[in-house]
Amino acid sequence: MARPSPQLRVLPDPGADGKLSPPDGRATPAPAPDRRVVLLSAELDLLELTPFYSTDSAFAPSVALERRARTLGAEHLQKRAQLIQADVLGRKGKLTASGQLIREINAWAETHGDPHLLARSHRLLSMFFDSIGDVPSSWEHAVRAVELVDDSMSDRLRADHLIGLGVVLVRTGAYDAARERYRAALQLAEDLNDVQLRLKILNNLAWLEDDAGDPHQAMEIARRMQAFAAQHDVALDAACLDTIAHAQVVLGRYVEAEHTLRPILDDADLESRESEGLTEALKTAASAQRLQGHAERAQATLDRCLRLCEERGISAIRVEALEQQALLYAAQGQFQRAYEEYIEFHSADAMLRAAEREANARTLQAVFETAEARREGARFR
Repeated sequence: MARPSPQLRVLPDPGADGKLSPPDGRATPAPAPDRRVVLLSAELDLLELTPFYSTDSAFAPSVALERRARTLGAEHLQKRAQLIQADVLGRKGKLTASGQLIREINAWAETHGDPHLLARSHRLLSMFFDSIGDVPSSWEHAVRAVELVDDSMSDRLRADHLIGLGVVLVRTGAYDAARERYRAALQLAEDLNDVQLRLKILNNLAWLEDDAGDPHQAMEIARRMQAFAAQHDVALDAACLDTIAHAQVVLGRYVEAEHTLRPILDDADLESRESEGLTEALKTAASAQRLQGHAERAQATLDRCLRLCEERGISAIRVEALEQQALLYAAQGQFQRAYEEYIEFHSADAMLRAAEREANARTLQAVFETAEARREGARFR
């Protein structure tokens, strides 16, 4: 009896990518993303702007997230966590360490085509160059940071990048363009109902108008900021209070300016406050007191300002406070002391500018040399 012919089993044709498709013709489903990676990415989304709201609350969590990313082998998430650390370092004045880390991550993002990291690293590079007074480089990176924002990024990050570009545009005197960016960021903040972000942008808008020579418009925006803070039961920080008071001084409302800064002047525990805007607020208060003719009060306030500047190494405001001291001596008819103080002010100002140039040059050299050395080392290996 003849044996039956063997049945031929037809294998499915390989697809265009050379991989076999299931017999029913459906494409092979992509592997599901690791839930741990998805969760970690979401946590980084939440932490990314924490330095903007609270610098001290971001560093330790970002280190913990970096460890988890390393364990998972998710290098891009490691870099995101490191970038948050670089942001914190920059805000705390550790510019060399911050700049080195940001440049390295920016180069990694460029090489690996990571749009999120690329956008964020350009934003932080803009902040870095702004901190060392290199406005053209800061502007270049701020523009790239806005250009690289895509639909995958949150509206909070989009607003942050717009604010960054607005800050640099104010530095260059491009006030109309800066207003446009700030207003776009403000609309995003309103849509998000983010109180702190709205206050930050209103404060920046008020300073823009002050800088542009329109104290009345600055005052109008400052009043909006005050009303909004009161509506949400938020205490304005020293920087916001100084914005309001400075506009009042320019408008000749010296009593109102001193009253605005009462929360600072009456704070017995002033040393525990964050530095941002604090010495500026004291300097503005001393100016308002001097212009009212209250020389003793102005001197006491100026002494507090100078002491804080010395303790915290805030050289720029210390120099401006020396100018206020010269004006205070002159207001009291102590013209010889005023002249001597003015000489000291000019000398300190010149020394500060020279020291800043030298420090900025050293910072740039350290940042670029370290990055270049690591690239050469990697090439050699």
